[in-house]
Amino acid sequence: MKNKKGFTLVELLAVIVVLAIIIIIATISVNKQIKKSRKNANDINKKMIVKAYNMCMTQENDLEKCNSLSKLIANDYLENFEDPYDKNQKNLDDSYTIILDEKDKADVIYHGLGIESAITKKEAEDYFLWCGNTCVNGLSDKGINWVKKEGDILVFPDYITNIKDGADSNHSFRNIKIKALIAVNKVNINADFSNSEINIVQIDGGSIGTSKFKNSRINKLILGKTKNFSLSNSFPKSKIDYFKMEKGNISWDGFGDVEVGSIEIGDGIYYMSGNSIYPNKKVNKIFFNSPCIFKGRRNPYDGNYNGSGWGKGKDKTNCSTSLDEQSKYSFDWFDPPFRLTTNELIIGDNVTIIPSHLFSRTNAKKITIGKNVKTIEENAFNKTYTEEIIIKGDINRFNDIWDKIQFPSKDKVKIIQG
Repeated sequence: MKNKKGFTLVELLAVIVVLAIIIIIATISVNKQIKKSRKNANDINKKMIVKAYNMCMTQENDLEKCNSLSKLIANDYLENFEDPYDKNQKNLDDSYTIILDEKDKADVIYHGLGIESAITKKEAEDYFLWCGNTCVNGLSDKGINWVKKEGDILVFPDYITNIKDGADSNHSFRNIKIKALIAVNKVNINADFSNSEINIVQIDGGSIGTSKFKNSRINKLILGKTKNFSLSNSFPKSKIDYFKMEKGNISWDGFGDVEVGSIEIGDGIYYMSGNSIYPNKKVNKIFFNSPCIFKGRRNPYDGNYNGSGWGKGKDKTNCSTSLDEQSKYSFDWFDPPFRLTTNELIIGDNVTIIPSHLFSRTNAKKITIGKNVKTIEENAFNKTYTEEIIIKGDINRFNDIWDKIQFPSKDKVKIIQG
C-alpha cells in the first residue's frame, strides 16, 4: 500500500500567509470602496440641498424659511435622508449647514461624523507648522496660500492636542476667511483667530483660551464638552449668529460684549449658571432641549452660594427621569439662567419637567412648550413676560396647574394648540 502524503507544515504556513495577504488586499479594497461610496453620497446630498434651497427661495423669497435642512424638509422642498457617515444622526442640521457667499450663492458645508477623515496626515503635515507630534504652531506657507485661495474647511486631525499662536506673525491664524474650522478631538486652542470670518466653528472637547476669537464673525458656533470656556473671554466683541452648546455645562458670566443671534441648549447639557451679570441680554431665539435638571440655589440676600450645592448638576448618564426626583431641584428666583430677552423661546421635546424658576425673568414674545413636558412647576415662569404660548400635544394636560403658574398679565397671554 502506498503512503498518502499530506501537506507539510511549511506548505500550510505558506497557504495561510497567501490567504492572509489576499484578505488584507480585499479588506483595503472594500474599505476604499466604502469610503468612495460615502463621499459620492455626501456630494450628491450637498447638491440636492443646494437645489432644494434655490427652489425654496424662488417660491418663498424668504431666507428664514429656507436657510436650514430642517426647514427645507418641513416645507416639502427636501426629502429626509441619512447622513452617509452616521445613520444614527436624526438632526441633519448637525451634519450640514447652508452658507451664502457675497453674491448670495448657496453652498453646503458638511461637518458631521465623516469630517474626521476629511484631512489626511500627509496633508496636515503640509498645511501646518509643528511644535511636536501633537502640537501645531501656525500655518505653513502652503497652508497660508491654501487659506487665501481656497478658503475651505480647516480640520485639525484627532491626534492634534494643542494649537498655538504661530511661529511668527506671518504664519498665524489671525485674519483668516474660511468656510469652517473644525477640531473633533479634545484640543486646547491657544492660537489667535481674531478678526476672522468663519462660517462654522465646531469644537468638541478641550478648552479655548482668552480672546482667541476676538472681533470675529461666526455664522454657527457648535461646542461639545468644552471646559474653561466663557463667551466673552474667548469671543470678545464677536458676532455669532447661532450658538449651540451640546454637552457639559455652560456659564453666562462672559456673555457681555458678544452679539448672539440664537442659542440652542442641547440634550447633553447638565448644568447652567445663573445670569445676574448680563440680565435682559437680547437674542433672537432660545431653543432649550436638555432633559437633565440642574441643581443650584443662591442666597438672594447676600448673593453667596450656600451648602445646597450650587452648580452640582447631574451628568447626562445619571440624569433622572423620575418627576418626583427632578422636582427636588430648582433654580433660585434671584439668579435664573434664562434672564434674557428673546423673540421666541422653544422648549424641546426632550424636556419632561420645567422646574421652578428655570425661565424666571425671561422676556419672550412667544413660548413653545414641547409635547413631552408633563409638569410645569408653579414658579417656572415667575416674572416672565410673554404674549403667546404654543402648547404641543394635549393642551388640556396643564389645566390643573395653569392658574398657579406665575405669568404677569396672564389674562393677556394667548394660549394656542401647537
